Amino acid sequence: MTSHPVLRHIQQMTAADVTALLGRDHIARRATDYVQDGRIEEVWVDGGAIRAHVAGSKDVPYHCVIRLHDGELEPECSCPYRRGTCWHVGAVLLSLIGDPAAAEKLDGVGRREAAAPEGPPAGSAPTEAPPPEGAPRRAAPAEPAPADRAARTERRRQLRDRLLGLPKAELCEVLAELAADDPALEGRIAARAGDPAHLDLRLFRQAARAALRPGRPLTRWESPRVAADMREIAASVGRLVVGGQPELALELLLETAWLTWKRVDEADDRDGALAHAARDILFEWARRWSDLPGRDRPQLARELFGWLMEDGGRALGGLVLEARETLGPIGLETLQGLLRPVLETRLATRSGSIFGEGDEAGADPVAQRVRAALREVAEARSDLDAFLEHCDAEGAHGPEIVAAAARLSHEGRLAEALRWVDRGRRRATGSARAELEDLRIALLARLDRRREAIEAAWEGFLAEPGEAHFRRLLQVVDEHERHEWRRRAIDHAEAGLDASAFVEVCLAADEVERLAHRLEGSPGFVLAAAHEVLARAATRADEESPRTAARLHLHLAGRLLADGDARQYERAREHLLAARHAHERAGERAQWADILARLEATHAVVRGWPLRR
Repeated sequence: MTSHPVLRHIQQMTAADVTALLGRDHIARRATDYVQDGRIEEVWVDGGAIRAHVAGSKDVPYHCVIRLHDGELEPECSCPYRRGTCWHVGAVLLSLIGDPAAAEKLDGVGRREAAAPEGPPAGSAPTEAPPPEGAPRRAAPAEPAPADRAARTERRRQLRDRLLGLPKAELCEVLAELAADDPALEGRIAARAGDPAHLDLRLFRQAARAALRPGRPLTRWESPRVAADMREIAASVGRLVVGGQPELALELLLETAWLTWKRVDEADDRDGALAHAARDILFEWARRWSDLPGRDRPQLARELFGWLMEDGGRALGGLVLEARETLGPIGLETLQGLLRPVLETRLATRSGSIFGEGDEAGADPVAQRVRAALREVAEARSDLDAFLEHCDAEGAHGPEIVAAAARLSHEGRLAEALRWVDRGRRRATGSARAELEDLRIALLARLDRRREAIEAAWEGFLAEPGEAHFRRLLQVVDEHERHEWRRRAIDHAEAGLDASAFVEVCLAADEVERLAHRLEGSPGFVLAAAHEVLARAATRADEESPRTAARLHLHLAGRLLADGDARQYERAREHLLAARHAHERAGERAQWADILARLEATHAVVRGWPLRR
């Protein structure tokens, strides 16, 4: 058994232990592939660590370092992967646990290097030859006494305190003058100064970690502020891609996205602020790739693939389309080649449909996520047939049917688009069903099946009267028929029990007079409409029917005052001001004075409002 602690720990591991350390199956598979491809160029012992060079996607191999701390491996790698232990380290570990002889050989080399006498490093100046026999020996410099060391330390402290009091510009001038005549001092200044871009990146990394407020839970109201901070930091880092440190800036963008992504699970992000910030930072990272010539497009595809596999909540929709220009044909083909086997495996190992019943409780999220990414790849490559291949042709998933039919319609394949719509209408619900109904009517009209389009539009209006369905109806009827269909729609809405629908249709049909007449005859019916609908009606009636507008504004103000919510008092005051103006235009100043007196008697808050002339 080896005596080197890191090697001994690695020899006691199994392949399953390495997979657990890597944390993801696809990372473990890549590590195995690297071992089989002979990507590990060299491995050596360096003190208490194991170091290795592993060939990756770049000309320069990646540098792996594996240390042991408190019984746990602490691996590092110079590659840009920052979501855990990378496949380069995994390949080194698998090679060592699979070849005990190689580990023993490494251990032997390490022991010989440790036992070898220390000599001058290669390339250094030769040591001074010993003096000839009989010559007097030069005494070694005496170690300063403790009292002298204490005095020197105190003197340095006093000098530091004095220098801290100098203005920065004056201090820089003094140092520059001294360093001009002292090469050693000049070298020390250069070593401390470093690249300004390195300093910027270091500061941005610190700012990103601080902005995420580590160690404390984020409330629902804090998450948007943190998300805004992370976007701002990412934008600043992105500018450094073309400012001198492209590789490090891209790496920091990726790290910032990952840190934001991890914070989602630890915060109250019900509104998706942090998740969307992580997506936006990834978008920035993908866009910045295109700022640099000669990029490795397959490498970007592999990075995106890793993110898509991590995206449990499907919050990264649109990532492939955002990166389409950067990926280019080669990157898109690589990404498609990575996604297809995953989908085939999910379909082969899962019985039945990948979609669940009802609310998709039994759906396969991985398969759906991969299919969505494949659709984006197909769209980026303008391959409509490949796009349709990954849409649900049975209509169980409404948004996919909508997307497929819309693209077929755009390409002029109208009859095929209509067949997709008809399949989707059987099972789609909510907004997807409404979109399919709209698309079906438009397709029927384009196919010169206008009578069917009108019947479908009227059927939709009967099922759900309102402004949206009314306008859709008028879009498909011929111009000479619109007056008759307008009358039929208003009559149906008035005969119904939905006041909001009646008011909406009157406004859409420009029938304010019809609305005013019904308000006079049946005020209880009209005033039962929703607040926002009546507010629109009052605004429209301001010019055409001031009395109607005044009545609606007074009713709306009364609703708000009766609720007793002080946050709504400003809206109530605005309605009362509008009612006063309407009464004045109608020549009813005296009537307004009586109404205001009653309001002031009922609601004390009204007395302080400037509502009198």
